[in-house]
Amino acid sequence: MEFPVVSLMSVPGSIRPATWNAANWRSVAACSNMDTELFFPVGESSQVHEQIRLAKSVCAACPVREFCLEFAIRTIQNDGIWGGATEEERKIIKRSRRAAARRAVQAQLRAEANEVAQQSTEHVSMLDRTG
Repeated sequence: MEFPVVSLMSVPGSIRPATWNAANWRSVAACSNMDTELFFPVGESSQVHEQIRLAKSVCAACPVREFCLEFAIRTIQNDGIWGGATEEERKIIKRSRRAAARRAVQAQLRAEANEVAQQSTEHVSMLDRTG
């Protein structure tokens, strides 16, 4: 089964992708017939860490893992394992995307400023020649 590609390019200052069209991805998720409790561990014990490991192993083999992760990020799911990522891991992804978006905007602004400076230099040079 093929799914549409989800654009992971974020709008500057946002973690939301430009496109999202992955209807019915949940029906083919590896966890679709599993007890959801596995994906929502509570606490900090070694048993919880084992539960996280088991949930992530289900996600690792899931054909729609990326859709699930993107859904969790877009809809701000603060709890549970989604797309193989814990709450903390999703926070890191969000921060990374925001930083990348800021860097992209800054690079674009620098490129535009350099272009304006180049055009200004060429204009002054042309004026000097015609002078």
